[in-house]
Amino acid sequence: MLVLSDKMTLNAMTIMVEELGTLFESVSSLSAGIEDFSRAILDDNCLARATFSARKKAMMYLKRLYLLDPSQPLYRLFRRLWTTRPDARPLLALQFAWVNDSLVRDSAEYFLSLHPGDSITPEATAEWLRLKRGDRHSEKCARSISRNLNSSWYQAGFIDGIATRTRKTVVPQVENVVFALYLGVESGLSGHSLFTSPMAALLDSSESSLVALAEIAARQGLLRFKHIGDVMEVSFDGGMA
Repeated sequence: MLVLSDKMTLNAMTIMVEELGTLFESVSSLSAGIEDFSRAILDDNCLARATFSARKKAMMYLKRLYLLDPSQPLYRLFRRLWTTRPDARPLLALQFAWVNDSLVRDSAEYFLSLHPGDSITPEATAEWLRLKRGDRHSEKCARSISRNLNSSWYQAGFIDGIATRTRKTVVPQVENVVFALYLGVESGLSGHSLFTSPMAALLDSSESSLVALAEIAARQGLLRFKHIGDVMEVSFDGGMA
C-alpha cells in the first residue's frame, strides 16, 4: 500500500534532477544501496559540493525524496524505469517526489491549474502558497519556498523560459505512465480511476493519450493491461518492482 509522506524537502531544496542523474551515473548498479550512494557523495564528492556539510545536505535531501533503497519496491521500479529513457527522467523525478514531499503534492493543484502560456513568477507562487497554507510561512519563507517549487516544476518540464517563465505542456513517456499506474494500483485504485487519479494528473495529458501509452507499455512487458470497451484492468508482475 502506498504511503504518502508528510515531510517537506522543497522548503529547503528543489527536486534535484541533475544531481540525481549524476549520482546514478556515478553509481550505476541497480542494486546499489545507501552505503554506495553515501560513499559516492560524501567520499568521492560526485556532486562536486564545495564543503563536506554541503555533501551531507545533498545526501540527506536525495535520500528523503528518492529513498535510494533497493529493498523498497517503489524505488526499485523507479530506478529501473530511470535507465530506459532519458526523456522520462525529469517527470519521473517529480512523480517520486510527489510521493515523498507534501509541498510537491500541494503545489500540483496550482501548477496543473495553469494553462500553457500562463506567466509563472515567484510572487504568484508565494501568494498561492500563503493562501493554501495560511500563516504557516512568513513572507520571506514563502518566497524562498516558491522559488524552489518553481525551479522543481521547471526541472520536471512544466515551465518554459528563463527570465520570463510560462507554463508549458509536458509530454509524458511510457515510463511515466507505468510509474503513475503503479502508484495508483498501490493506492488501491483500479480500472478507469487509474487514468483520472492525482498520480495520472501529473502526466498533464488526456485520458485517451494515457491509455494509448499504457497499451504500448503492455506490449513492452512493463505491465499487464486489458482494455475492452469501458473495462480496463492494470496489473504488475511480482518481479516488476
